[in-house]
Amino acid sequence: MEHREIPLNEAYRLINTGPVVIVSSVSKDKKYNTAPIAWASPARKEPTQVLICVGKRHKTFFNISETKVFSAGIPNINQVEIIKAAGSVSGNDTDKFLELNIKTVPSQKIDCIVPAGMIGNIECKVVDVFETDLVAMFLGEAVYASADPAAYNGERILSELPAGKTVHHLGNKLFMTLGGEIV
Repeated sequence: MEHREIPLNEAYRLINTGPVVIVSSVSKDKKYNTAPIAWASPARKEPTQVLICVGKRHKTFFNISETKVFSAGIPNINQVEIIKAAGSVSGNDTDKFLELNIKTVPSQKIDCIVPAGMIGNIECKVVDVFETDLVAMFLGEAVYASADPAAYNGERILSELPAGKTVHHLGNKLFMTLGGEIV
C-alpha cells in the first residue's frame, strides 16, 4: 500500500482518537467553567495522573492556573451536543453551565461542578505544569474518581454497551464512538 502525504497541520489527527474529556474548572471568585478537551491522556498509573493540554487564552487555562484543580469527565456519546455547544462558546464571555442549560453534579473532593450523566469523572489537583508560548499541559494527580457501574465494570469501560460509548474527536466538528469486536 502506498501512503499519500498529508499537511503537517493535520498530522495530529492520526493520533487524536482517544476519548474527549470534559474538563470542568473554577476560578478563585467561584465562577465555574467547562470545556471539551480532545488532548488528554493518562500519565501515570500509581498514583493516577492525568495530562491535559489547554490553550493559554482559554478560561480553562486561567481557572486551573489560579486554583490548581480540575475535573476530567468522560462523556457518553449521547452527550456529543454538550461537547459541541461547550466548545463553540468562550468561557471568558459565557457561563456555559447556565447559558447551555447543562445539568450538573458537584465534585466530591475539589470545588467544582461537572456535567451530569457522564461515564466517569476524575478529580485532580495539579502537580506540575509544562508551558509553551501558546499551550499549557497540566499534570493532575487524581484525588477522587467515580464511574457509572453500567459503563465501567471495575476493570474497563464497557464500550460494547450503550452506557460505555465514549466520544472520539475526528477533527472539525466530527465525532465517533468505538464499535466493533473486542479482541
